[in-house]
Amino acid sequence: MRSKAMVSGIGAISFLILGGIALWRWPRPSIAPHTQVPTPQISIPPTADPPVSLPRTENILGDKEGCPRVDVPAELKNLLLRHRTSRSRLKDVHDPWKVGLSWDKAFGYTHGRLLALCYPDEVESSITKLLSDPTISMDDRLYATKVLTVLGSMGRGSAETGLVTLIADTDPDVVCAALDGLASCDKEGKHRALYWAKCNEGIQQAFWQGPYWPDPQTRQSLTLLLEKRSTSTVKDVTSQEALERMAILESPERVQLLSQLVSNTRDSSDITLKRYRWQLWALKVIELSPPEKSLELLGQRLELGEAKAAGFRISREGETAHPTHQGYGTATGDEFYDSVLLLYQKLGGKLNRVQTERLTYYGYLGDPKERLAALLAEGVDTKR
Repeated sequence: MRSKAMVSGIGAISFLILGGIALWRWPRPSIAPHTQVPTPQISIPPTADPPVSLPRTENILGDKEGCPRVDVPAELKNLLLRHRTSRSRLKDVHDPWKVGLSWDKAFGYTHGRLLALCYPDEVESSITKLLSDPTISMDDRLYATKVLTVLGSMGRGSAETGLVTLIADTDPDVVCAALDGLASCDKEGKHRALYWAKCNEGIQQAFWQGPYWPDPQTRQSLTLLLEKRSTSTVKDVTSQEALERMAILESPERVQLLSQLVSNTRDSSDITLKRYRWQLWALKVIELSPPEKSLELLGQRLELGEAKAAGFRISREGETAHPTHQGYGTATGDEFYDSVLLLYQKLGGKLNRVQTERLTYYGYLGDPKERLAALLAEGVDTKR
């Protein structure tokens, strides 16, 4: 889905040093014809700040002690610039997923999420105005989709409507982000038809955004697509695997099969690494309909990764990665550590010290206005 980067200056040195010591324990998958499945590779998420000077807003109307109220339209403009710059700078970094809290911070999604939590009305108004401009870039539409996902998850119906509109976008990245965001807002699956509709349009990446609900119409559409996209000698793997995921949802052994995926255990017979490639799908299914003992499974996975990180050295002096370090996810040996952590928190898991520190730093615990102010100030300090 994405390939390796040219990162200059200090950024390149940081990537090379950290990338050289990172240990990746997944073998490369054997990719079947017609799939566009990413290959797991070593990657350390980038630093949070793009190499540009962003204009800062003035401190207006102190919101609370130590937390000056921001000028939301101006700050959103800054974040859009940050996003465009980071997307351009990091577009060739060879990390097929680019998921995790460090990546979110690098692209400004962390800041956008906190801004939306703190000032939902103003942010939604600004995003609506932004999307009314037909000339805005794909990067800006993608950022708007991420912010609308946050607002939609807060129960704001107009944001959910905005995501439905963005599914009609012409860019596959925007479409997939909107499908993913809508799945987080649409707990009952009332918009599930949009999934197979985008698959029918031939958007390859859309197949990976589901299915999340057992549904005869979706299964029928995927079956027809499999017949249409296959030849007499080669089956279309993308639609075939979507049907296999549907079969898991419909299976009486659904809980066991999902648990096997989420446990993140290796299977020597899984030569195409479905257990790896279906991780985000399985986590989303569990989020929408948590089976029994989900928290136990997720907690065990987190602890295993944290034990690996505790023995992972990031310097010759023997320094280990702190939970807030940009390479902590890599140190755990689990590409999806942060996705597991966020789901564990969402389902009410009991957080340990490491998890608490990481979630607090990225604004998922504590006062969001305080964390937003600190992150915005951090951005200023690194450019002085």
